[in-house]
Amino acid sequence: MKKRKPEDKTLLGVIGVLLTIFGILGTIPVFQNRQYLWLIITAFAVIVGVILVASSLNN
Repeated sequence: MKKRKPEDKTLLGVIGVLLTIFGILGTIPVFQNRQYLWLIITAFAVIVGVILVASSLNN
């Protein structure tokens, strides 16, 4: 049997953290300017970021 090469998931984790941070910080101007359509986009960014971080930490 061949041994599987472990995958490097660091890039997924970095992208996930950046999406989460910018998604959270992006909600502040959304609420200040009352542009609630952008709230969906920032929420989606946070959700995708958390999923990417979780998948990068998964063995």
